[in-house]
Amino acid sequence: MPTGQEFQEALQNPELCLADNELRSGRPRLDGLGLPKPVTGNFAAVFTLECNGKVYAVKCFYSDIKDRFERYKAIHSFLEHSNYPWEVGFEYVPRGVLVRGEWHPIVKMEWVDAYPLDRYIELHLAEPQTILRLATQFAECVKTLRTGGAAHSDLQHGNILVTKKGELRLIDYDGMFVPALNGRESNEVGHPNYQHPDRTKKHFGSYLDNFSSWVIYISLLALAYDPTIWPRVGGGDERLVFERQGFLGVCLTIMP
Repeated sequence: MPTGQEFQEALQNPELCLADNELRSGRPRLDGLGLPKPVTGNFAAVFTLECNGKVYAVKCFYSDIKDRFERYKAIHSFLEHSNYPWEVGFEYVPRGVLVRGEWHPIVKMEWVDAYPLDRYIELHLAEPQTILRLATQFAECVKTLRTGGAAHSDLQHGNILVTKKGELRLIDYDGMFVPALNGRESNEVGHPNYQHPDRTKKHFGSYLDNFSSWVIYISLLALAYDPTIWPRVGGGDERLVFERQGFLGVCLTIMP
């Protein structure tokens, strides 16, 4: 699979490297060096393209997962029929980006003008009611997933966005569990500061958000009650309040 730098080089010319007609006409947002600006993670790089008044996020993968297409097809079908308020529209494109003469898959996602959860909290620490409203909204979001027999599987600050109006959105559906995927293993284990330390890829079911949901919900309630917790524990540094080290040795379960 290509590297982040190779994707970056390719996306300098969207009309040559992208198969999607709408994306081909787009212009990538650039960094200080005038190159397409990526947001990088462990498994992918995400670029932003402006296409005739619309904005899309384009996700390019570093690694190959054999059943990625089948997983995305099942997830897309589930979300298409659910119409959750936190959804962000996306399309999996198997023949997505051309790098070194080979086509690689991408995910074309609706762009959301919003803050990551940790940044939004930091901006509103002095507004306990705002944090409490967010906690309530988050609890409802998790409830809708569990009621539908699904799980996001990687709930963490980077995958939870909050718009300027305070509306919550979930992104990054790569590892999502939906009923149609029952019987498979997970393709990831989530952010370590939000997941049970004993979680493995064999854990894959509608219960997957149990632990991370409580981690996030309790963090929001604690910060609404006492915002000084944030600087004391180093909030915003890849966590809200808790971190993996604090979970070790605690006898809890993520099983239903």
